Amino acid sequence: MKKVHHDLLRKIQEFIALGHHGLSDVPSFQGDSTIALWKTLYINYTSLEDWLPHRSIVRCNPSFYHKERFDTVIINDETFRYASLRLVFSWNYAPDKKPISMALVRYFDKSAWKPKVSFEGMQVFKARNDTHLIYVSSIIRSCHMIPVHGKDGMYFLNDQLDADMFLRVGGVCE
Repeated sequence: MKKVHHDLLRKIQEFIALGHHGLSDVPSFQGDSTIALWKTLYINYTSLEDWLPHRSIVRCNPSFYHKERFDTVIINDETFRYASLRLVFSWNYAPDKKPISMALVRYFDKSAWKPKVSFEGMQVFKARNDTHLIYVSSIIRSCHMIPVHGKDGMYFLNDQLDADMFLRVGGVCE
């Protein structure tokens, strides 16, 4: 088994140990558990603009047309948060149980840094280096983070992506 799989299994064990998984029996980490990797997610959500169903296509692929593509998403994690997908997978911990769909993400933290020319409502974020596990079901929709030129790891949140995004991030996400 590759080192990445050992590290992932350790992260899954730590995540399950937190106890908020809602499973009646704690999965065993022995035996025939399998991990299926995903490169594309289809996230269905209800738009805040027109209350109609919409779909985001989200990619998490280390070689998407020979370039890395790790899309960013809004996550409902007690509060709304932004994150970059690093790995998306289903963990089948027992043959008779439904697999658990999870994602390994890197969160963005709000930054105090401001550009010389700023505008009202501009949100700037700094990418974190550590990774965390989340349930795929906690992903609300895709979002667009624009890299800040000359500032490594800094991003502007594009709240003009569409009307739903504009309404959704009006001070709600931190």
